[in-house]
Amino acid sequence: MTTWTDTARQRLDRYFEQIRDTLRTSGADPDEVSEDLRRHIHEEVAARQLAVVTEDDVRRILARIGAPEPLGPFPSGASAPPAVAAGSEAALGRWSKGAWSVVWGVFSVVLPLVTLGVEMATHMCAGVFFDPIPSPALLLMVAAVPAANAWGWWAVRQGRTRGLSAVMGANGFAAGIAAFYALAYLPILPFAVVGLWYFGWGLLPMAPLFALLGALMLRRPLRRLRGAAGPAPSWGLGLGLAVLALALTVLPATLTRHWAGRVATGSAAQGSRALSWLRRVGQTRVLLADCYGATRWMRESPIDLHLFGKPVSPEQARSVFFRVTGKPFNAFPPPQLAFTRGGWKLLDDMTWDREQGGDAVGSRVKGLTLAASRLDALVESEAALGYVEWVMEFKNTSARPREARAQIALPPGGVVSRLTLWVNGEEREAAFAGRSDVRQAYQEVAIRRRRDPVLVTSCGPDRVLMQCFPVPAGGGFIKVRIGITAPLILKSLADGVLPWPYFTERNFSLADDFAHALWAESKAALESRRDELKPDPAPSARHALRGHLADRFLGNPASALRIRRPAEGADVWTAETLHGGVIRQSLVETPASRPERLVVVLDGSRSMEHHFPAVADALRRWPEDLEVTVLVAADRVRALLESPGPLSAPRRDSLADQVGHLKGVGGQDNIPALAQALELATGTAQGVVLWIHGSQPVLLDSPDRLAQVFLWRGSQTRLLDFQTWPGPNRIAEHLEEYPAVRPVPRLGTVADDLAGLFPADRAQPSRIEAVRRKTAATGAAPSEPQASKHLARLWAFEEVRRLTAERSRDAALQLAAHYQLVTPVSGAVVLETRRQFEQAGLQPAGADTVPSVPEPALLWGLAAGALLVARRLFRKRENES
Repeated sequence: MTTWTDTARQRLDRYFEQIRDTLRTSGADPDEVSEDLRRHIHEEVAARQLAVVTEDDVRRILARIGAPEPLGPFPSGASAPPAVAAGSEAALGRWSKGAWSVVWGVFSVVLPLVTLGVEMATHMCAGVFFDPIPSPALLLMVAAVPAANAWGWWAVRQGRTRGLSAVMGANGFAAGIAAFYALAYLPILPFAVVGLWYFGWGLLPMAPLFALLGALMLRRPLRRLRGAAGPAPSWGLGLGLAVLALALTVLPATLTRHWAGRVATGSAAQGSRALSWLRRVGQTRVLLADCYGATRWMRESPIDLHLFGKPVSPEQARSVFFRVTGKPFNAFPPPQLAFTRGGWKLLDDMTWDREQGGDAVGSRVKGLTLAASRLDALVESEAALGYVEWVMEFKNTSARPREARAQIALPPGGVVSRLTLWVNGEEREAAFAGRSDVRQAYQEVAIRRRRDPVLVTSCGPDRVLMQCFPVPAGGGFIKVRIGITAPLILKSLADGVLPWPYFTERNFSLADDFAHALWAESKAALESRRDELKPDPAPSARHALRGHLADRFLGNPASALRIRRPAEGADVWTAETLHGGVIRQSLVETPASRPERLVVVLDGSRSMEHHFPAVADALRRWPEDLEVTVLVAADRVRALLESPGPLSAPRRDSLADQVGHLKGVGGQDNIPALAQALELATGTAQGVVLWIHGSQPVLLDSPDRLAQVFLWRGSQTRLLDFQTWPGPNRIAEHLEEYPAVRPVPRLGTVADDLAGLFPADRAQPSRIEAVRRKTAATGAAPSEPQASKHLARLWAFEEVRRLTAERSRDAALQLAAHYQLVTPVSGAVVLETRRQFEQAGLQPAGADTVPSVPEPALLWGLAAGALLVARRLFRKRENES
């Protein structure tokens, strides 16, 4: 039996009274802590086996067990006294031990970690709602939330104060980040509740809310633990740091989308200011992601909590992207979802192709690639023409059928004259009919029935749109062939050039090491300025070039075929098979012609900046008596000269210096400058507008006012379309039917091609023109050399354009269908079966009517020549024997 002296009891009671304020300040329950402390003291007395407890014994026991001093902090870094630890444990309550501790850890630490891992691996939320981790910085901040919760829980459980300020700061930081994401996920919570019934997926959107509650639960015991060691503002600093970090990472994306909305839908003044901000500090990655289409949830969320910014529509985003960067959006693949090359396959396969079955190339499609490409060219040097067959094979690795689409630039003056689709290994030829008829048949068979058609229609001068659907899913292939008839570009009677066709835009991807296989043959000598194309070493009576060329070089002028043809320029002929007669072609030297007034429109886009010095060089080489005005298509149309006038030496030098120092900005609307230029040029009898520009992937204004000028004034004013680099041209697409709009062939550098348009020497011929005309048949065959049917196809193409301009659409369509041409009024479609052709009211081309490489007539000629050579060799051997 232990006896306590009165002084000992008084000392202990006084001590408990003195520490009540300390315990109350720390947030602990004074009665509960005092009771716990009394228990520790009695255990210590029993351990010492004291018969009588004196005041000195009480003092020694309190010192031994580390009891808190009244109203005084214990040293930083020391273990919390048992009394304080007991207070923390009491504050944590039941869930700090046993099953409740496990539950808290699961929902505050494990669930947020699992949610982060699932999103990184599958991008489930990014595919359906919004991307919660669009940047590495946000990934680190999200990962810090469960880490901070685990750290705080460990500190409270251990009752240690070492680094407690950092722990409390981390807790405040975690609470701030979790609160932001809980707010972002708030509109999704009703769906999450329903999702609880499906394998527990509904827990994932709730993870930020659980993490926030866990962080706030830890705040109280951390404050009690901190209160025993003295007050500190670290929790508020952590919360402030979270707000600052979120502002620095999320605010740019939010502002980018806000400014994009202003540009797309705001007033002119608002749009101008917003565009200026976007060009300076906007995030192009955010704009590019919106070009490929944000989720419907982000655009149409019923609760306007767009903490990452509300995106504009894909069409508006594409326009804004061009105005900011000066580049078409589909020149870039979709931005990778954060930090993984994969994605949740189901969501990836459910990605919808918005332009499928339409008349636009649109965005790149995941899983769709060009697996193989082969171009074979046959040049008829005497007839100054060529025929190119482009065989393409597409592959689709996604789990959904895809449509392959591409805009193809043809050789200048070229026309598609053959279209073939391989169905089950067999070649199927196209039917040529009206544009609306072939498109309707394609949409019916391809989009509704999901069979195997391919469609080609024109989309601007020297350009066609090719689309085929479906490219089978799961690694399936589809193979198509496009045949193109084109005239040679004659620099002189002895020098011809045949550019290769090339992609201006596409919705499929190419491997980094992808190359087109090229082969060209001709009776005349062939050469190319690209080292990749070399003469075929095999002995042959014909000249051949072959090699492999990367896609980026296919449209380069240096890659074009250059032909050494007969300098005498003999006339050729072929039969006209629709109404009878003879098509004759003569090569005529056209003297250099100069316009009375030349209005130059310079595209002020960023993509033009490195071409401005070349334009300035060409200006210095133009004749002095050429009257020139220069307009710059910028945010506002700007004239570099106050008034039109001849290019005198001082005026020319001043103008060239201004052009050479121009700075391109974003992507500019060229239509206002073109409209102003047409008004200036039409003041004379022979006015010319020279439009020097880069890619025009979107229409920023209506081209109708340009079309109206050409409709009423015909060819009084010509528009020379000079594009400095391959790419789409939406403005030219809407002016296809007007002969006054003429693309300028690209044969060399920008400076050389521009200077050659208006040479200083009047005696120098500007070009060699092929004049094709129809004459009546006389019964006897003409004495001139006979050309292939390609000559008739080129004549028919010119006639179709003439008839279209004269509004004789029916006659134009009849001629195009007979010669099987893709023109502004006609298109080509291949369907899978003959029955489908019959249901669509179409007639596919016969195998004996389509061109080939080489042409059937040429094959017979080659065979006859080979037989003749063989006969002579046989007779020679007989004579020798």
